[in-house]
Amino acid sequence: MGHTTRCIPLIRHLLACGNTVTVACNAVQRNILSGYFPHIDYQFMEGYNIAYSGIDYFNKVKIGGQLLGLQRLIKRENTQINAIINQCKPDGIISDNRYGIYSPRISSVMLTHQLRLHSGWGRAVDDALEQYHYRLLSKFAEIWIPDVPDNTALAGTLSHPATLPRQAQYIGLLSQFSCLDAPPRHLDKPYTLLLLSGVEQQRAKLEQLLVKHLAKENIVLIKGKEGYQGGSSSVQTIPFASHAALYALIAGAQKVVCRSGYSSVMDLIYTQKPALLIPTPGQPEQEYLAHYWQQRGYFNSIPQSMLNSNTLNHVLPIANIPFTRHHFELHKPIIENWVANL
Repeated sequence: MGHTTRCIPLIRHLLACGNTVTVACNAVQRNILSGYFPHIDYQFMEGYNIAYSGIDYFNKVKIGGQLLGLQRLIKRENTQINAIINQCKPDGIISDNRYGIYSPRISSVMLTHQLRLHSGWGRAVDDALEQYHYRLLSKFAEIWIPDVPDNTALAGTLSHPATLPRQAQYIGLLSQFSCLDAPPRHLDKPYTLLLLSGVEQQRAKLEQLLVKHLAKENIVLIKGKEGYQGGSSSVQTIPFASHAALYALIAGAQKVVCRSGYSSVMDLIYTQKPALLIPTPGQPEQEYLAHYWQQRGYFNSIPQSMLNSNTLNHVLPIANIPFTRHHFELHKPIIENWVANL
C-alpha cells in the first residue's frame, strides 16, 4: 500500500491550496484514503495485481512473465482514465507508477522513485529495461521523484540514474504521517512492532518466523490483512491500523521490524524510528534498497532466510540518517508551481 499512502501529503496539499481532487483507485486503496479524505470524489480503477511465488527464484520469473503483459494493462487503464477525464474534466493528472494514467490533452505527472529498474538478472537486462521504461515515461509532461537531489539519495541508483529524463525533478520525501500531530504514547510497557505488508505467500512466512524467534519479547503485530484481532500475554495482534494508530504504534515502539519497502522507510525516517529491514525474497528493488541502506548505515537488514533470535536484535540507531522534517516539505512549492501553470 506504499504507493497509496505516499500520495496522502500530495492530496492534502492540493486540497489546502483550494483544489478539487478526484482519486481513481481500487476498493482497498479507497478504504485507506477515505480515512484521511472522506469527502473527496473516488472513481474505481483496477490495480496491476502482480502475483508472487513462495519460492525466491521463481518470484523473479513470475514477476518477469507478468511484466510482459504490461502493455495490455497500460492500454486498459488508459481507456479507463480517458473515461474518467470525460466525466470529471480535470485540469491535471498525477499518476503514481501507473503508466497508462496520462492524457496528451492535459498536464500529466508521473510519481516514481524508480527510474533505474533493478531486475535481478544483471546489468544488460537492467539497461534494456531502462530504455523501455524511459519510453513509457516520455508520455508524461513531468516526472516527480520522491527523493532528494544530492548524494544523500534515499533510493540510491533507483532514483539517481546516470541519465535523468529531461522532465524529471526531485520533490523531497513523502510520508503519510507528515499531516498528523505528534502521537500520544500507545502502550505503557516496551514493545517491538512487527509491521507486515505485501502479498501472500511471503507475508505469512515472515509472520510465522518473527513470532517464533521473538517469542520472549512483548510484540505488537500488525498483520496487514483481515483476520483475528486480539493476542496472548506477549503478542497483541491487529489486522489493520488506522493512520493515527499506526503513527502512535511506530513512535512508541522500541524497535520496528518490517519489509524494506520505500514508502515504509520514508515513514520510519519521518518518525525517527530505528528498524530492522527484511526484504521480500525475490523482489530485486527491496533487496537492493535493504543492502544500500545498510551500506549507508541508515538501517540494518537481514535476508529472510537468516532470521533467528540473534539477528533480530541487530538494529542500528536512527542518528545515522541525514534526513529531517524539512525534506518532507519540499513537495509543496513544486505542487503550487504545477497548479499555477495548468
